[in-house]
Amino acid sequence: MICSPKPSVALFPGKLEGEAMEYLFPREFPPAARAKVAAKKILAARDFVRKQSARGVTEIEAALRTYILEVFLHFAEEACRLGRQGVWSVEQVEREAREFLRLTTIEAGGEMGFDRSGHKLRSMIGHWGGSILPEVQREFERSPEWRRFTDDLLRVAELQAGEAGSGSVEVSVDADLPRVGCAGAEATVRGKPRRPRATGGCGNRGASAAPIAR
Repeated sequence: MICSPKPSVALFPGKLEGEAMEYLFPREFPPAARAKVAAKKILAARDFVRKQSARGVTEIEAALRTYILEVFLHFAEEACRLGRQGVWSVEQVEREAREFLRLTTIEAGGEMGFDRSGHKLRSMIGHWGGSILPEVQREFERSPEWRRFTDDLLRVAELQAGEAGSGSVEVSVDADLPRVGCAGAEATVRGKPRRPRATGGCGNRGASAAPIAR
């Protein structure tokens, strides 16, 4: 189930950390869910600043990872909610969660990755391809937040597997839809848009799709 992340943003040396990289929410991600993620981001950042001013480098690095994981978990919970509602497939839930984690790690390293003396912390991102370094990813995956994510993802997978076995067909909303950033500005995902997987038509690609009984 857990697959390797596939970066959707081409990155180059010198443009990994320190460059603004906003995650672009897919259209079907509700405004209320985006607001929850934004609120958690603000609160977690304030908590990190308090820890940053009173701890050594090792503790600051751990605090930065905690900040990233707390924000990630809020996004992942909302993504899994879309999976339980049948709006996203379990594969898209995982893919979007991993990409959000990657971009949040890049952003955090660039904007907050300093000790109290202003020295840069160790990079968490590789210089080629923009992926999270394996040792950092392992730290993430040992965390309680990651366990909660994978537990929730498992429930989504079991729910969707049960629905598929009951004889209903779920219409998947394609991942390559126009996306909306936190500020509400639209952006187009690179590559040609794919058609929805299900046949039978879809009037509004941005809307949640209900199961269709056979």
